[in-house]
Amino acid sequence: MELKPDIDGEQRVDLMLLESALLRLGAIDPALSELVEMRYYGGMALGDVAQVTGCSEATVKRRWRAARDWLMDALENPIDAA
Repeated sequence: MELKPDIDGEQRVDLMLLESALLRLGAIDPALSELVEMRYYGGMALGDVAQVTGCSEATVKRRWRAARDWLMDALENPIDAA
């Protein structure tokens, strides 16, 4: 995965790679994919996700860590579609 620093020095992610990784994650674990979408696209706090999903906040935190780790690995090792 290529992380590119932007003007402020923060890292940017290739959105095409992210979408591909999210689709792969959704095929493996739809609930993790939905969690990422709520956090990343919806900007929801962990407590809000817990309330919406009916899970404890501790469970949401564990699943969020798992999803982030999986996505980081998927972005660093994308599947070549060609």
